[in-house]
Amino acid sequence: MQDAMSELNDLLNSYSSVAMRVMDCRGFEQYFGRILAAVGRFRAQPRDQKQSEQLVSIASLLLERAVDHHGKGDRYATSDAVAVYDEIVRLLFEILRGDLQMFESVYEDAQVTSLFLNAVRASGINPPGYSANRYTSRYSDKDEVEASRTKALGYAQERIEEFTRFVYNLDRNNQIYDPFQHGDRSAALSLFKRVRSLRPGGEMLECQP
Repeated sequence: MQDAMSELNDLLNSYSSVAMRVMDCRGFEQYFGRILAAVGRFRAQPRDQKQSEQLVSIASLLLERAVDHHGKGDRYATSDAVAVYDEIVRLLFEILRGDLQMFESVYEDAQVTSLFLNAVRASGINPPGYSANRYTSRYSDKDEVEASRTKALGYAQERIEEFTRFVYNLDRNNQIYDPFQHGDRSAALSLFKRVRSLRPGGEMLECQP
């Protein structure tokens, strides 16, 4: 357990954005290989929920960091690198489902609640438990605020009947919180969203021409 986490932390500390600038294609293959080996060792040992959350978080960060630098300066992904990347993502989903009981259906339900709450707040209504400035405090600039408002309102408009029932039920419940921000499932939901954003390697990585 500690061996696997130590390996991932070593990668995190050793492969900074600066270090990745001088990595070639084979270097990325080795990088992904080390992540895969560490995740495999982790899955073979007993662990608790907190350890699983920590591993998924670090492994996701390592993959995100590689995606940011693959393809820059003609450093393209090999087919082997793409295959290893995809296997890591698959194993992370297995950990999310098996250790954290986080499934696509749970995520989708949470996403609906989150978007509907944002749509309500974007309409100028503060649900029970939300202060007037709670909506904008989550975002760092006006563009992010506007993008979030537009997405939430568009989503609600496309599902107007469901959204109407949601607004009606706000009056019948003392508080409805954004599941990505509050509750004992918020960490697992955020991790699932993060891993979900790691689309197949063929889409995320710049492949050899």
